[in-house]
Amino acid sequence: MKTMLSKDKKVEKEIFDIATQLYVRLRRIAGRVIDVVYLEHNLEYAQEVVKLALTTGDAELHRLGSRLDAILSGGTVATQVANVKFVAPVGASSPALDDLPTPVLKEEVPHHYIGALR
Repeated sequence: MKTMLSKDKKVEKEIFDIATQLYVRLRRIAGRVIDVVYLEHNLEYAQEVVKLALTTGDAELHRLGSRLDAILSGGTVATQVANVKFVAPVGASSPALDDLPTPVLKEEVPHHYIGALR
């Protein structure tokens, strides 16, 4: 049985974005793991995660928990859009690349994947 917290795609995306940030921060700070997909579908679980985030004492978790609580209460929240500066890609024949020493251009990664996470 699927129940979404919101029918609006922007609000769903916002909830998912905040939930993933909460997941990482809660795991790092409090050693707790949450279920992001379940949070997206269950209002009671989402409210419990907000309570957990607000009681940890971490400023970033408090900010994320407050944002999620605002979305759950009203259904929408104003998002801040960062100023983004777009830079044209550097071509292979760029003068900046010609000025670099040769070893930097041919440098390889000293390690490789060994079939397991480290």
